[in-house]
Parts: sequence; structure tokens; C-alpha cells
Amino acid sequence: MSRPPSLSWSLQRSNRSSLTPLGCALSDRQADYAPLSIFTEPYDSNGYYLLVLAPEPGNKDADSWEIEICRWEPDDPDDEECGSATGQPLIRCELPASPTAARLADLLDTVERQADLLAEWAESPVGATLDGTDLVVTRGRDN
Repeated sequence: MSRPPSLSWSLQRSNRSSLTPLGCALSDRQADYAPLSIFTEPYDSNGYYLLVLAPEPGNKDADSWEIEICRWEPDDPDDEECGSATGQPLIRCELPASPTAARLADLLDTVERQADLLAEWAESPVGATLDGTDLVVTRGRDN
């Protein structure tokens, strides 16, 4: 009986206190893995949520950390009970360097304390800085 491939993620705190994905250790030759992400959907956020996406190890085209503001959209707009929904990215901020653990914790704490910020930030145009942060919108609804 063969075992399915196992995956382990490790994060290292460098001397600059930034989080750096070290990669995946696989017990077999092949495995699928999901990129590391952090999801938060504060209570009373009206369907908005924040997603932090780490770069995928070995993917040269995805080498930066990203912050996305997304919103759940009903799969059937006519369904009054909203039986199912799909998350839609509204804006994205690509970070020029790996964030520190403290920076991520501050961002997540701010969003949890002020859920209405997500709706406000979601309206920000490309090039704008999200209020109260140093995050710059690099991709919006139109691109």
C-alpha cells in the first residue's frame, strides 16, 4: 500500500524579520500543493475579505507577496437566500519585499477591528495607497 505524497511548508524568519517561504519537502516524486495564503473575513464585512498570498516556491513568474481585497458574489443573483457564492478579487497590492510578521499581524488586526475598511479600500484606483497603510494598488477591477 503506497502512501500519498506529503507536503510540508516551512517559514523562516530572516535577520530582517521577513517571512521567506523555504519551499516544499515531498516524500514522493510528485505532489500538488496549494500556495501559502492567509484569509480573513471579519464579522460585518458585508462579504468582503482580505487574502494574503505568498510567492510559490520555484515559480519565477510569481516572486512577490500579494494582498487582495475580494468579495463574495452570489452564483445566482436571483437566489434570495444566496445558496452559494464565488470570491471575486477586486484589487491587488503587490509588495516590493517580503512583509515582516509584525506588518502582516498589524494589517490583519486592523481589518478585524475595522471591517468597513475593506469596502473602502476595494474602491481604490490603481496607484492609490490604501488609507492607513503603505500598500499601493497595483491591479484593480478594470485590469
